[in-house]
Amino acid sequence: LVDVVLTFDGDQSSRLRMIRATKNRHGPVDEVGCFDLAEDGIVEVPDPTGRFVSRHQSRVSGTCVTVTMEGRRPLLAEIQALVAPSPASTPRRAVVGMEAARVNMILAVLERRAGIRVGGSEVYVSTVGGARLTDPTADLAVAIAVASAVSNTVPPHRLVAMGEVGPHPERHRPVSGITTLDVPEVHAALRVLGLTSRPAQSTGSPE
Repeated sequence: LVDVVLTFDGDQSSRLRMIRATKNRHGPVDEVGCFDLAEDGIVEVPDPTGRFVSRHQSRVSGTCVTVTMEGRRPLLAEIQALVAPSPASTPRRAVVGMEAARVNMILAVLERRAGIRVGGSEVYVSTVGGARLTDPTADLAVAIAVASAVSNTVPPHRLVAMGEVGPHPERHRPVSGITTLDVPEVHAALRVLGLTSRPAQSTGSPE
């Protein structure tokens, strides 16, 4: 009989490790422990806030900070994006720390609805510090980071973006209780931030 199953994971290039319970017969499975691989052994990190955010000497484009939930613990996490012209007929898409299919859906929304052209470009999206983001509220931060990289525009200082992005204009409330941003809201956010100047596109065929 197994009471508890724990996994100890993290990015190999980072000293930070997260311990998660996938089975706990006598307690919750949404508690997460954070540890540092220090020189004198594994040390608990009681407050990992800031471990998943880089500290730039100057503000740069292609980055956006969001708030994600690791178990019951809210953490700041930074998303970085790089968009470059592709010499290949099929541009490369590389995603680290997030679900690749979800990032591809966000790219499609940006291309079709917000007029942000990424179809002929290579797109690289990554989290900082080995963070693994599964919370859909990180969608808006991905959209802002990619749009910022395309336009080479630096997002406002201390911006923190949270919001789920759906492929259709209708707003809905999923099982998680998080309200999905509709396409006009996402587009309005990008316009306010100066990341696109194109009017919002309807659900019909693209121009």
